[in-house]
Amino acid sequence: FPPGTFVKIKTTRKHDFIPNLKMTEWSGRINDVYNSPDGGLDYEVLLDSASLTKIPGSKLKKAIQKNLPFDIHLFKNTELERAESAETEGQRLATFRKILHQYLWPMKTDDPEQIARLQAIMWQKPGKPDWDNWTIYLEKRLSFPFKAFFRFADQGQKRITILRLLKYDAENGHILKVGYGKLEIKVPFHSIILPPKERELREILDDYQLWSRIFLAVPD
Repeated sequence: FPPGTFVKIKTTRKHDFIPNLKMTEWSGRINDVYNSPDGGLDYEVLLDSASLTKIPGSKLKKAIQKNLPFDIHLFKNTELERAESAETEGQRLATFRKILHQYLWPMKTDDPEQIARLQAIMWQKPGKPDWDNWTIYLEKRLSFPFKAFFRFADQGQKRITILRLLKYDAENGHILKVGYGKLEIKVPFHSIILPPKERELREILDDYQLWSRIFLAVPD
């Protein structure tokens, strides 16, 4: 099966990461193909929406809590057969992201308002990745210019002027264009410091920093 092929599981196969969960007649799309240590091929399958919604909520919660992949699985050629589907990758991604963010945020914060905000941000465009949803939200909510602080490695904490939102960087998250004295520099949004009086901006930054600690591995 080449990548992109839609397949159905034809054997009584249990999920490797979720105990006692049979995937017989579940389906999905081949994402990648690997050489197996036994000399055969392993097929990485992204489970489709119909299959993902068959996973009980209690099992999803445990998998997400342990950071286990619940939507992707390896199969042998003999376990799969070709099937038909009209589902797009965007539709599958939307289902995956709705499930993930439904269970993730109540595990990461006790603040029900913050949970609701983060879920609303992540579900603006469910078929788009997290960073696209953040871009939409930040472009809507941030008004430039505004003042903040940044902790320089060699100079300590200094006052800066946030000029505009630039692009998303996979390592550092959303990047800001910043004025510092006569210089214009770039800093990650998650790294700026806001004074206590900027309550609305601090709320946006707090939410983004929580997300970045999880998905960008930014230290506290």
